[in-house]
Amino acid sequence: MGIITKLSWRSLRTERSRTLMTIGAMTIAATLMVASLVGLRSLQTTLYDLELSNTGGMVANFPASPASTVKRLAAEPAFAKTLRYQVDGKTIVGGKTHTKITASLPTTSLAIGDCKQLKPLLYSGRLPRKADEVLLSAELISKKRQVGQRISITVAGRTAQYRIVGTVSPYSRTYFPTTGVLRLVPKLTGNQSLAVLTKSPVNVRHRLGALAAANGLNSKQVDYNSMALSVMGEANQSRSVRTILAVLVIILAIIGAVSLTLIYTSINLSVKAHRQHYGLLRSLGTTPKQLRHLVYWQGVALAVPALVLGGVLGIGGLSLTFHFLNGMMHSSELPLSLVLTVDWLPLVIAAVFLILITLLAAARPAFRASRVTPIAAIRALEPKPKLAKRKLKSTWLMKHIKQPLLLLAAKFSRRQAGRTTMLVTLTITVMLFVGLTGFVGNIWRNYAAPENADIIAEITGKGDQTQAAKRLLHQTEGIKSSLAVQTANLVINGSGPNAGKAVKLAVVSNHVAQADFAGHPTLLNTKIQVGTGNKAQERWLIKAKSGQTLTFLSGQASAHQAGQPIRVVVKPLADQARFKLFETYGYPLLVLSATDYQRWQKKLAVAPGDLSTTLMAKLARPSAHTALVQAIKARFGKVQITDIVADNQQAVAVTTAVKVGAYGFITLIALVSLATVINHTFANLLEQRRGLAMLQSIGTTPKQLVLMQTVQYGQLFFQGWLLGSGLGLGLAWLLYRVMASGAVGIQLIWPLPQITVVALALTVITLVFGAVTWRMLAQQDIDQLIRAE
Repeated sequence: MGIITKLSWRSLRTERSRTLMTIGAMTIAATLMVASLVGLRSLQTTLYDLELSNTGGMVANFPASPASTVKRLAAEPAFAKTLRYQVDGKTIVGGKTHTKITASLPTTSLAIGDCKQLKPLLYSGRLPRKADEVLLSAELISKKRQVGQRISITVAGRTAQYRIVGTVSPYSRTYFPTTGVLRLVPKLTGNQSLAVLTKSPVNVRHRLGALAAANGLNSKQVDYNSMALSVMGEANQSRSVRTILAVLVIILAIIGAVSLTLIYTSINLSVKAHRQHYGLLRSLGTTPKQLRHLVYWQGVALAVPALVLGGVLGIGGLSLTFHFLNGMMHSSELPLSLVLTVDWLPLVIAAVFLILITLLAAARPAFRASRVTPIAAIRALEPKPKLAKRKLKSTWLMKHIKQPLLLLAAKFSRRQAGRTTMLVTLTITVMLFVGLTGFVGNIWRNYAAPENADIIAEITGKGDQTQAAKRLLHQTEGIKSSLAVQTANLVINGSGPNAGKAVKLAVVSNHVAQADFAGHPTLLNTKIQVGTGNKAQERWLIKAKSGQTLTFLSGQASAHQAGQPIRVVVKPLADQARFKLFETYGYPLLVLSATDYQRWQKKLAVAPGDLSTTLMAKLARPSAHTALVQAIKARFGKVQITDIVADNQQAVAVTTAVKVGAYGFITLIALVSLATVINHTFANLLEQRRGLAMLQSIGTTPKQLVLMQTVQYGQLFFQGWLLGSGLGLGLAWLLYRVMASGAVGIQLIWPLPQITVVALALTVITLVFGAVTWRMLAQQDIDQLIRAE
């Protein structure tokens, strides 16, 4: 062990308080680095897995080739998972040969052993277990083809009986088609295709292209999940890599700036405290170069434990955050799970970056240490800051303070070296925290209207199902209000300001029409907001008055048809308790009695298939939405259901996840900056030990000194909090104005909770500072400190 190393270790062990303070500052910086880089990597992995789920968990697909070739490819150790399949065309399912979205029906055959890999694709029902069980495209389900029934299926000219056990979505983006039939076979024969998932996404295109060429396949026919690869920077490499590197550089630049300030402050204060020590080393023959190496070595030595602690805190904090977010997203039925990914790359980048930042931060303090002369250090001739004349003058507040200790605290605060720097740093920190968190809270929020319907079901092709829908709503628990009517889509025909505007038609019983509207055809009008910013106004969507005649026509009919003129009574939709749930659509509602509808149906041109039964429900308990959706599916089969509760829950989950990530990053940045102020504060306390000891020697009690110090720094924290909060409110308002430009109905949410959190944090720091001061004063040796210099 060299002499420089020995001196460094001895100095670090001797000044334990200062050493722990420096390690603490570096730990905060390391925590920020590790949490940011590992969090970014975890988000990247999460999005990669999410995109892979769209292709059945596979990243690439080899074209159809002989079984021997597929067997060799599947045996490659680079693959984490493989799936072999065959596709046969010309399939006939119970007499049906095509659907609306495909010209012909395909049949995809898989080996029985690969059945579990179909689980991510299952839309309803269960997975097949035997060779005579199949999954059918949801587009093929009808009255004659239901889950549980046995049907005749012809594949490549061979007809057999199969039981439908489940369905898959025809819009799935898997490598094999899902628009027809999926079946299991004991063994695949003939040409087969192979979908694969590689153990690593690095350089996938090159590796799989070379593998395809080595097995006699055309590398250009290998299909890839480009969206998943782009997330990892492997799709269009030149563009995606540049994007990822740009994000990484921006994050590292932000982290580096705040970390550099914090670590520089810690090392610089340590060097200032060891001026005499460096002067004595110079007098013993130590060269300036050796002193610079001494400061560098101490910085790196402290960075190592800080990196370990920062890694534990950063990864541990991310683990707890991900656990909380995953629980919230699972409870809201959001098909997303955050995956904590801790691999070597982010940790290595964090370690190297912290060491580089530490060396850079130690450069100037090391240079200062090497310039210390032996005589100046031995005589304790440390440069004293020059005070401006204005700092020597008493302020208005100081002239009105009668308590001597409080007056002394005010004078110390005004004349304290570096006070302006600490005040500016604290003000900027509070401003950025309040302003940026306020901006995130304003831009990432949900706008769900509390009066809107929670569940909407459109039952088409089954005739009038209003009575059945009403019975189901009556039997289901947890419903606050509901409505079931026959509906259709209309437009206003003719000319004028209302021409072409969409209107929802509701056909109600004669009793309801008479009770609510005296039997008159009634147009329930809605308002829309027009204009942006301060010019936003609310206007009626339909410009009409009661007694006016409007011509209505089915939205599915030809525009050349005349339509049905109807004299309507106009009322606000928002005032109608029974039909208020229709506000969810945002369209005006034309309410007709069953008699009027039958009389005008021909001219309205509403075909029997265009009239559907609409079921709407507002739930007393949002948790009841799943039971109601299942009851609707069980009663009416395949219907279009809009589960607004589930949509809102997923939106809340996504919004909360984004907010937590943004708040976490902003908070860590603020903590690093705040730690700089705290470091200055406690370093100044250590430098004032001799002065405090002299005050104790003339009879000042520790309690009085603690009060004086607490008031001195409490004043600094209060000023920084007040100025930072005011500027933060201005920043939040400015960002809100930029964000709300062109938007309608977005109200500013003032970040008052954030201001309260900052106030509580600074209060805690002030109390901790007082406790540390009390402990130091109670344990220090007054005689030794007074005689020390």
